[in-house]
Amino acid sequence: IFEVLEEHGVSWKYYYMDNSVFLPQFAAWQNPTISGKVRNLDEYFDILSRPTADQDLAEVVFIERGSVIGLDEHPGGPSIQKGAAQVQKIIDALMRSSAWQSSVFIFTFDESGGIYDHVRPFSVVPPDDIAPILRSGDFPGNFSLSGFRIPLVVISAWVKKNYVSHTPMELTSILKLIQTRFGLPPLTRRDGAAPDMT
Repeated sequence: IFEVLEEHGVSWKYYYMDNSVFLPQFAAWQNPTISGKVRNLDEYFDILSRPTADQDLAEVVFIERGSVIGLDEHPGGPSIQKGAAQVQKIIDALMRSSAWQSSVFIFTFDESGGIYDHVRPFSVVPPDDIAPILRSGDFPGNFSLSGFRIPLVVISAWVKKNYVSHTPMELTSILKLIQTRFGLPPLTRRDGAAPDMT
């Protein structure tokens, strides 16, 4: 998504709290324009403290978790409360800034926390025609299922108060929202077919 944002002139930043930066795993990291947009979270707080935050904050912001510095919210982690307090600090800074009225904050997790989910994954459009590359012992499957449910909260002056969506969505819906908002092409057939959360 970062390459597409760059190609279409949409400003973006990727903020980290510690050395948990995952972009170096991708070829795009070799592009100095891409790697140059990866900054410490202190910059986010600095921008939001300015009266010009609405103009200075990037149009798309990704904030990486802070697991190495004890802010991991996984069950059994060092302190779930410390992670939750950091999330509150991040959201409160946005809500107190001049950028709040034009922002959508999507707070999600990468897993359900290990609790059994009684709802089966739902069918989705496969991203492409490339079959999964399975190793010996891998569970056979393909990319036509959503996976298990995870928490996702949309925080914004634009959301419907007390609204809970019952439309099945997945993380590609976040991509679809960004694509819809900025008129960007889909990355794959899967995000192209996803609901856009509007």
